[in-house]
Amino acid sequence: MRKKQIVSLFVLFALAGTLLCCARADTPREEATTAEKSRQVPQSLVGLDLGGREFTLCVASEGWGWSGEDLWRAEDRSLAGDPIYDAVMQRNLDLAEQYGIVMQKPWGIGLYDGAFSRILQSLQSGDGAFDAVSTKAESCVRLALGGYLTDLAALASVHPENPWWDEKMVRDCTFGSHLYFLVGEYSLCDKEATYAFAFHKGLYDQYKDDPAFGADGRSLYEIVQRGEWTFEKMLQMADYIGNDLDGNGKYDENDRYGLCYEQTNYVGFLGAAGIRLAGVNRGAEQPFSLQFASEKTFSLWQRLTEMARSSATFNSHFELNEKRYSMFFSGRILFFSEYIRTMLGLRNAAADVAFGIVPFPKYDKAQAEYISPVHEYGTNFLCIPAANSAAEETGAILEALNYESMRTLTPAFTEKLLVGNLTRDEESEPMLSLIFSSRSYDFGLICNLGGFHEPTLLRMFNAADPYIASRYAAYEPRMRADLEKLTALFAK
Repeated sequence: MRKKQIVSLFVLFALAGTLLCCARADTPREEATTAEKSRQVPQSLVGLDLGGREFTLCVASEGWGWSGEDLWRAEDRSLAGDPIYDAVMQRNLDLAEQYGIVMQKPWGIGLYDGAFSRILQSLQSGDGAFDAVSTKAESCVRLALGGYLTDLAALASVHPENPWWDEKMVRDCTFGSHLYFLVGEYSLCDKEATYAFAFHKGLYDQYKDDPAFGADGRSLYEIVQRGEWTFEKMLQMADYIGNDLDGNGKYDENDRYGLCYEQTNYVGFLGAAGIRLAGVNRGAEQPFSLQFASEKTFSLWQRLTEMARSSATFNSHFELNEKRYSMFFSGRILFFSEYIRTMLGLRNAAADVAFGIVPFPKYDKAQAEYISPVHEYGTNFLCIPAANSAAEETGAILEALNYESMRTLTPAFTEKLLVGNLTRDEESEPMLSLIFSSRSYDFGLICNLGGFHEPTLLRMFNAADPYIASRYAAYEPRMRADLEKLTALFAK
């Protein structure tokens, strides 16, 4: 097989979280010949040549759904110059020429509602329609519980320690010696599902010297770097900014708000405070434990419901959804808390609109580090069906796919779509690095134990219902029953 060697400027082995460390990809193609000759394939992939092996990935997914456009594209010259299109085409060319892997059109494109049933039907029929599955995280757990997935930890071809796999996900979702799922560089879903805060710099700077605002004349970046960006600090600033500007006694798009948040932001605030529904106990006899019930949890929930009732904030799921961007651009919203995916809409701001990006706030200053939760609703896990008789070969393909994506797709996303586009200042670039390197996965949320997360917590947050302790107590038996099922699976 003819092996084409590609530009080496992307080959910085940064961890999957430290996305902004990847090198620039703007080397002209006519200068690439010398660089290509120095390209070094990772040791685990040296000699991999599958001779034109066709590879099909299932992308059918509920939740956000997934178009699969970061995995495969039909050739369309009109899209040349689009950073994601170019990266996908280059990566898939590299896979074919370097490893003999031919990416096929994904199975299940556009299949959202009923995706799990269709995947399950295919697996049960043994039709071999796809080699691997990338679908909603909760669906992957259900597949594992049904015995439909391969234990990736048992495959010699899979190396979860490699930097193209998300080490935080491996840490949070390895159960004893078992690992059924991975998150890697092949897709943008997990990056786009990461929570973050945007703030309007002009509005912030206008009030940062006012003692009651709470900034003490400092930039928000300095407050973050000093470890003082906390939930209470955020509320203090948001409450100070909220104002019925037209004095009509009714808050609407003509007034000013301290915070615009989305209905699932309770996941971000709880996770950023280090609060989880359940987690893995490494080395313990009981592999899982419920971790939600505590005075810290109940206290923060109380403050969240007070925040939701405040006139200084609004839930964009119910009001001003279509106007939130223009309100933020015009300085009528101080903080905009969302997923990275939604924040990409801020790129449409006029060039003179200054805003910054910071992580979700900590619970308090005593918390050791910032945590950037990843919402399970938009996160897809990657797994291999147990019925795949070529699981080792598929594992090698996934390694190559994610390595090559780290060199092409990830830099295209971070450097072309985020840095200098979503970000408007140099200070936001290290903030993005901090956000992506501090990602965290709540396995209790992913499994939706007992149905407590959704719809229960979602409805309570939307209704600003403060009675979390009694509601949790009612759901705890169901959650423990689900944990017992998981324990039985991973004890095998």
